[in-house]
Amino acid sequence: MTAGANINGLAGRSLVGCVEEKVVTGTIGDNNMRTTVERPGYAKYGAAGTPSSGRRTSLPGLAVDRRGLTLIEVLVTTVLLSLILGAAYFVVDSTMLNWKKGDEQVDVQQNLRLAMDRLTRELRVSAGVDEINPQSYIIFKSPDNTKYIKYYLYGSEIKRATSSNKIIWEGDNPVAGRVQAVSFQRITGLPATVEIKLTGTNGFVLTSRVTVRMMREQN
Repeated sequence: MTAGANINGLAGRSLVGCVEEKVVTGTIGDNNMRTTVERPGYAKYGAAGTPSSGRRTSLPGLAVDRRGLTLIEVLVTTVLLSLILGAAYFVVDSTMLNWKKGDEQVDVQQNLRLAMDRLTRELRVSAGVDEINPQSYIIFKSPDNTKYIKYYLYGSEIKRATSSNKIIWEGDNPVAGRVQAVSFQRITGLPATVEIKLTGTNGFVLTSRVTVRMMREQN
């Protein structure tokens, strides 16, 4: 039968798509008949004539690799992370150290300038230089010539004291700290001029020349 042949031809094909296959068999006269009825359902995957499981299968290209990290990968990651953290610590530590050094240098310079400003201001208007120890102190008279004023190095500080007889000194007030050395020198040919040099604990040197006004007028 022609119809039977066509039906058998359809039954031998693979059905792919959103269909569900149902096979119906029966006998009409002397010929066996097998037909297929299609209705919406899950897609059929596989060879023709193979019953569909009714489940979707994952595509091979979208397979997920569920393997964990190997020991070598863990070690490499640890080493790289250690190198990054070490480099970051080195940069931060160097920055903090440079900032601290800069801050200390500024502090020393400010201390020296304060001491130099006060010393030169008093010396300039004084009645004259009385005594100088080049590496230790300088003594000069007050503007009204009633007392002696002494600036001297004590440890790492410059101090100021006053006396009426150069025997008993009063005050001993600190003027500046972080001072490593002092130098007081008369300038040859300029008896009214004194060169003052202050050296900070960080090696910074501040130098100034002061002319005593009253001594210059007398000369």
